[in-house]
Order: sequence, then C-alpha cells, then structure tokens
Amino acid sequence: MLVLSFSASFASVEASAQKKSSIKTGTFKDWNGIDHINIRKIFDFNDYSKILIMPFDVSAVVLPDQSDNTYQPMVDVLNSLQEYAADYLRKPLKKTPVSISAAKTLLPEPKTLVFNMKIDEFDPGNRALRAWVGFGAGRAAVQISGDVVDAATGEVLLSFSQRRLSAMDLASHEKVLLELLKEIDSDLAKMLLKFR
Repeated sequence: MLVLSFSASFASVEASAQKKSSIKTGTFKDWNGIDHINIRKIFDFNDYSKILIMPFDVSAVVLPDQSDNTYQPMVDVLNSLQEYAADYLRKPLKKTPVSISAAKTLLPEPKTLVFNMKIDEFDPGNRALRAWVGFGAGRAAVQISGDVVDAATGEVLLSFSQRRLSAMDLASHEKVLLELLKEIDSDLAKMLLKFR
C-alpha cells in the first residue's frame, strides 16, 4: 500500500515536472486560451501561497454621458473590479487565498503572486441591437491586460492580454459586463494553473 502510494505520488510529481518543462519563455498568441502572453520567467505556482490583486488601471475607459443607460452599470462594475476579480479567481484556484490590496504600490511580500491589471476595453454594447439586429451587432466587449509579479522580488513573471465578447442575449448591461469579467478571470486562473 505504501509502495503504491509513493509510486503514485512520484508519478504525479514527474508529470508536473514534464508539464512545466514544456513551457518556454517568449511571446505567444493563443497560448492555452490566452490571447497574448509574454512568459518572462518560468515559475512554480506551488511555491506561492497567496494571490494579491492590485487596484485596476481604468485610465483607458471612456464613460458615456451620465444620461446614457449604460453609464451607471459601467460605473458600478468599475468601482468593484478588485472585489469581482478576487471572487471569480477564488473558485478555480481553490486552496490558494486571493485578496485585494488597497495600496497602489506593491510592497515586498513572500510567497505572493500579484496581479497588476489594466482595463483596455470596457464596452457594455447595445442591448437593443443585440435583441433586434443580432449577427454580432451590439455585442459587449471587455479586454484586460496585465502582469503577474513575484511580490518578494518585484520581478514580472509574465504579461498577458485577454479579450472576451458577450453572447447575443437580452441580459442587462451590468450582468453582461460581469459575465465577461468572470470569463476572463477564469481564463487567468487556468493560465496560472499551467505553471503547477
């Protein structure tokens, strides 16, 4: 029994090592479902015990006029980006704690991976066009780019960019944006898990 358990454990470690050895540094498109990734350093996700999400850079987001029906849903989601990202990352990352940082500058912290993220595109689309025209008209879109950083050293381990488009349905503007954020965060969790 002990021999079998040891053999299974050894096989698991060996499989993990083979998987990581297939990862190479460099810039790639459509890398395991990630639109664009620059792997600067190979790392072992198992060496980290915490994920920290820094405040998002939203400087590229252009808000509509306050009278527009998309204005308030956009503001509401933007105001809680870190909380949503943390919530959406927790489930796929399971036992790895995910928290948010109120500070805008990164402080050294051992065994911590940090997400520095920027909203490049934040378009709630047009609900009426999705309903009445279809064929891609009125689709919402969200694009996030960012870095994954080792908090102890400040070293950027990888950079990424991921974009998602909404389904053609009648969901509210807020619901559509949140669904796209959830999809992207799920993609980012899967990206990290490739480094186990």
